Amino acid sequence: MGAIVVRRDARGGLLSERALAALVGGMRSFGHPIVSRIAPWQLVDARFRRAATIDWHSEQRRGTSGVRVEVDGDGFASLRSVGAFDVRVPWLPAVDEMTSPCALEYDEAIGDVAIIARDPQAPNVKILSSRLHEWLPNANIHLFDGESLIAQTPQRRRVSLAVVYDLTDPYAFANVRLGLTGVPIVARDLPSLRRIYADDLVAFANETYLVDAAAALFDDAARRADVSRYLPEDCRRRFSPRRSAMRALDLARAARFGPERPAPRRSDAPLKLD
Repeated sequence: MGAIVVRRDARGGLLSERALAALVGGMRSFGHPIVSRIAPWQLVDARFRRAATIDWHSEQRRGTSGVRVEVDGDGFASLRSVGAFDVRVPWLPAVDEMTSPCALEYDEAIGDVAIIARDPQAPNVKILSSRLHEWLPNANIHLFDGESLIAQTPQRRRVSLAVVYDLTDPYAFANVRLGLTGVPIVARDLPSLRRIYADDLVAFANETYLVDAAAALFDDAARRADVSRYLPEDCRRRFSPRRSAMRALDLARAARFGPERPAPRRSDAPLKLD
């Protein structure tokens, strides 16, 4: 397998573009040429004759075998190989920290709180904001969706805590980017969020007890200091673009050539050593 043809839907939005850019960057780091289409003259290069395809929510599903990016019923993206082998695996989030800004940064003393939700104007998120304000009447409660969280801003907002209400996008791009900031997190206990955050670093609670969990973490300065140190390291280790690219490339190879199988043994006789 050589080149990768990436076919994408231009209507995907900012989070989709950032997630795809991180994946493409990871695949390029392994030496694969990335193109949107193969020109006739490029077929002189053997890498383009062995090309695989990644359909990033594209409706153009004709041509060479490859990988499709689809969204599961719980709103989380998955990778599906199409061709010689058909299998679906969960999407592995990838964030390029150097090229992806974040609107938040951690400040232990400031006392402000951020709420991260796919729809910050949803009634339940508004109720959560009101309950947090009752608990911290002098604090500012900042509401962010995924796109506003990763938007380029002149000055980042400093917060002491973030409450993650749900998955910001199918690729969990903004959720992972938040983890890279080192802001201590309290997350609603959802399967999609447990895929992203390690339960020894992030406090999970159901919706009824989110404020109680936030209060407990807010009062534990030593715990917040540990989370601020180790959460970014965990996210960098688990969600690097190269790791995500390895998963996509392995599926692309399986789609083109089928799963790897061990070679049949020729003999049970021991090797002869001269």
